[in-house]
Amino acid sequence: MLDLFAGTGSLGIEALSRGVPQADFVESNRRQCLRIRENLHDLGLSQGTKVHCREAAQALPELEGPYHLVLMDPPYRMTDLSPVLDPLGEPSLEASPLELGAMVVVGHSKRVQLADRYGTLSRTDTRRYGDSMVDFFIKED
Repeated sequence: MLDLFAGTGSLGIEALSRGVPQADFVESNRRQCLRIRENLHDLGLSQGTKVHCREAAQALPELEGPYHLVLMDPPYRMTDLSPVLDPLGEPSLEASPLELGAMVVVGHSKRVQLADRYGTLSRTDTRRYGDSMVDFFIKED
């Protein structure tokens, strides 16, 4: 799985604690990257993990994948998520780190409108929780 805009890594750590065998974390803040590494170590979850301290859009071409699950919780001030979602929706594995059938879960502000499709990513569901939205996408052929 891939935790984009990882922050403290809580989404990826939760996935690991529930049995996901491998996780990559992408976070641009160096202090937060250190915190993720410390949390993984303290919880005994370091094996099978990598922390990439880079901007999400810049890290995507470098990620090995393939990922079956991507969890994204970008900062709410970020109003255009297409620089991250477009590459994830690229049709070829060389261009996108997602495997066919992968799920991408995007948390965002209710003021941000996401498209129904980003390349091969197709929105399957949207949920609203107060001021927050969660959109679910599946990578299709």
